[in-house]
Amino acid sequence: MSAETKDSNGQPEPVSGTVAKDKRAATYTINAREGFNAAEVVNAAFGKRAIGSTTPRRLEVIEPDGPSTAGGKRARQTIRLVALSGTAAPLMCGSLDASQRSVELRSYATVCAQYEERFNQPLDISAEDYTKLCKDLQATLTVFKYTFTVEAAETTDKRAQRTRSVHESLAPKTRAPLLNVVLLGAVALIIAAVALAMIMR
Repeated sequence: MSAETKDSNGQPEPVSGTVAKDKRAATYTINAREGFNAAEVVNAAFGKRAIGSTTPRRLEVIEPDGPSTAGGKRARQTIRLVALSGTAAPLMCGSLDASQRSVELRSYATVCAQYEERFNQPLDISAEDYTKLCKDLQATLTVFKYTFTVEAAETTDKRAQRTRSVHESLAPKTRAPLLNVVLLGAVALIIAAVALAMIMR
């Protein structure tokens, strides 16, 4: 067993290959630590608050999955609405960037549209509840000098336009059988008229 070494102050030095206890926290980068702090603050503040009538959900920020964010490149953390029961799929409503101290939230219209597209039913969260939740989140993180933006309205419009384009591209296929029926009916009427004319001669 190797003898314990001491520094110039007579204090024991850490064993080679380990990190001194008072410096272990420093192994997490600044961005990762800030990401953990923001997630802890939000999750603690909103952990017992739920919105939604059919499936109550709470706000959650996903913590960084490691000690480094690669210089801020992986600093974006998902903000989502998680079902209290734990059985329903989570609903993403924004993202948090610890390196930039910024939060981007999805508009209520976007969240509703995505939910309806995914689950084929309307979202059970009211616009008032969602708006208040977003404002309370802003009030919580503004203290830590976070800036907030809400998804631009054009994004929702573009999504609606894309949906219309899909429906329009499908429309001719759905109208084709009806057009064929009309044409067949017209041909049948012409044949009947010709046959009637020949009988009356």
